[in-house]
Amino acid sequence: MSVARRVERQGFTVYELRSETVAVGVIPALGAKIVSLRSLATGREWMGHAGRRLRLFRNRSGDRFSDSPLAGADECFPTVAACRVLGRAVPDHGEAWNRAWRVDARAWKTKTLRTTLTLPLSPLGIERTVSVEGSTVRLAYVLVNRSRRRQPYLWAFHPLLAMDPGDRLEIAGLSPAFRLLKAHGLAGEPGDTWRFPRPRAGVRLDRLDLGGPGTYAKLFATAARPGRASVGLRKSDGTLRLSFDPQDVAALGLWISRGGWRGHEQLALEPTTGAADSLADLVAGAAAAWLEPLQHRRFEIAFELLPG
Repeated sequence: MSVARRVERQGFTVYELRSETVAVGVIPALGAKIVSLRSLATGREWMGHAGRRLRLFRNRSGDRFSDSPLAGADECFPTVAACRVLGRAVPDHGEAWNRAWRVDARAWKTKTLRTTLTLPLSPLGIERTVSVEGSTVRLAYVLVNRSRRRQPYLWAFHPLLAMDPGDRLEIAGLSPAFRLLKAHGLAGEPGDTWRFPRPRAGVRLDRLDLGGPGTYAKLFATAARPGRASVGLRKSDGTLRLSFDPQDVAALGLWISRGGWRGHEQLALEPTTGAADSLADLVAGAAAAWLEPLQHRRFEIAFELLPG
């Protein structure tokens, strides 16, 4: 049985859905940010944030993502890196993360949270429906091309997760051959292959260990075989498992910072429609996803909170 309620947090309305075992909190006014994903069995909060305490505030159009709260999970659409596509200058981390999304009041009465947004620059729309059942939080998406011209896009889910000593990363249905996008404090060039879990001496991706402080790395993995793919983060008191269908969500981005990016300790497991951060790069490489005129595209991802 699920429960839906609204609470205030630092001046923002949080829409919370919960089952007997899991609770998820979303702030539509902050880009439909998932600010909390919590196990009710253990009390474990899986979403992370920068600094000693969570600080929420509103960003304006044109702000850099690095100047955001750096907390919870954001929606990146239709790019992650700022770029120019079809004559449009698409901003850093896209057009959705710093906009207020509209809440469907009818869906909320049925204990589901459906939020929608029409992008301000690109002729695209996004809808996301969050539902909770048992230990699973399901996110169902609809992407819409509102124009009569084909439109490229890059969608990426961008959750910053709490990291603890002893954490373990597990993958299933994904190739162990991760492709390096960028790194700092480590030897390697963009395009290098890093094989999970031990890509090189001193580096253990399964332990989120890049070999020392002052490092970061961003990598991508693609499906190893047909069927659902997943990545799990195992802690001492439970496991968070993120799953998706690679037919709809082509890749998984893995971001690990051990203080190398602005001193932050960060982990992000990013399901995405393209193995790059720049939509322009994907278009130039003929690897972008496209929406046909007036087309709708549907897909989903799921989080499961498991004991042990």
